[in-house]
Amino acid sequence: MKITFCDFLIGYMPVKWYQTGSFLLVTVFIISACSPLKMNIEILDQRVMSGVPSASGLAWQGDSLWIVGDNSAWLFLVDTSGKRLDKFPAIKDAIAEDSIMKKKKKADLEALEWVRYKDEKLLVAIGSGSRKSSRENATVFRKGISEASFFDLGKLYDHLRALPEMSGDELNLEGLAYYGDKVMLLNRSNNLVFQFQTDAFMQYILDGGPMPGSTISSIQ
Repeated sequence: MKITFCDFLIGYMPVKWYQTGSFLLVTVFIISACSPLKMNIEILDQRVMSGVPSASGLAWQGDSLWIVGDNSAWLFLVDTSGKRLDKFPAIKDAIAEDSIMKKKKKADLEALEWVRYKDEKLLVAIGSGSRKSSRENATVFRKGISEASFFDLGKLYDHLRALPEMSGDELNLEGLAYYGDKVMLLNRSNNLVFQFQTDAFMQYILDGGPMPGSTISSIQ
């Protein structure tokens, strides 16, 4: 199945974030016209926030926004004005990593999404998988974010790398989306979308279930 870039943009990317040095430029936009051949974007608002070094993954909750960054060890909570309200460890050794993490050491958390599993609303962050071991992890926040669990997704990422559709391409996951009974991982290098049944995907992560099967789509 092929999905146009516009289909994906409208469905899964209502907010775009740009990093500028140690600050974050938040750009909220709407699509005024979109087709495979032409796309016009109107910028509605821009804000600069301090205390949030990057925002690779974000998830709304009411009037607040949860953020993880590829070069940060923390999960941040900000309000709609851009003010940072709180932060929580997003990796095991976050307390020792209070500043921007060096490229070779960073966990590279690239995606964040709310996922409902067994009547529980979970906030899930995943690493890109672009480097073995250090970037193959997931963090799951539950019970109102107060409880965080850390998981090794190395076997899942190896499984994705070995798929025929990935031949000659690098695994570099940049997006996570949840819609009903589906969870989707989005790969940067070849614009592939790996789609899983939500229960099978979360059972694999949280409960050590079998490797979840997936269907694969491409974004044009």
